[in-house]
Amino acid sequence: KKTIIEAIKEFCSLDTRQFSRFVGAFIGLFRSANTIAAYRAGKDTPENSAIAGAIASVAMLFDEQSRRQGIALYLFVRAVDVLVKKLVRLGKIPYWKSFEAFMFGVSNIPIMYGFLYEPDILQSGYYKWILGMGNVTHEGLHKTLRVRMAETAKGNITPFCNCSVGYHEGPCLPYIIKDWFW
Repeated sequence: KKTIIEAIKEFCSLDTRQFSRFVGAFIGLFRSANTIAAYRAGKDTPENSAIAGAIASVAMLFDEQSRRQGIALYLFVRAVDVLVKKLVRLGKIPYWKSFEAFMFGVSNIPIMYGFLYEPDILQSGYYKWILGMGNVTHEGLHKTLRVRMAETAKGNITPFCNCSVGYHEGPCLPYIIKDWFW
C-alpha cells in the first residue's frame, strides 16, 4: 500500500500532469470545435461531433508518448462502435447482436500478440498485470510458447513440453477443471 506522501508525489508527478493536460485539452478542443461547428451549421449534428472528435485527437500530443497507442486504439474502437450503431439506425447495415464483443476481441489482438509473443512491446506494468490476471508466469510463457515458436520458425520440431512448467502447479487436467469451474 502507498503512504499518503507517496500518493501525493504520484498525484503531482509529471506523468499525472501530462495525462491531465491531455484530458483537459481533449475535452476543451472537442467542446469548442463542436460548439463552433454547431453554430456555423445552425444545429448540432453527428457530423459536427465527428469533426470535433477528429480535431480533439490532436490533444494526444500532450500525453506521454508510450500511452498514445493505447488511447488511439480505445478512441478508434469507440468511433467504430458509434459509426456502426449509426449505420444500423439508418438501416444501412443489419443489427449484429455481438458486435461489441467482436470489436473488443479485434482490438485486443495487438495486446494479446504482445503478451504472448513480444512482451517488450507492452508497458512492463501492464504486462505484469496481465500475467497476474491470467495466473501465468513470464517464464512459463517463455518455456511453453515463445521458445517453441522460435524453434518452429527455424524449421525445428520441438519435443512435447508439459504446460505445468511455469503455468501452474501439478497435472494439467485437474488444474483445467478447477480453473473452469472455480
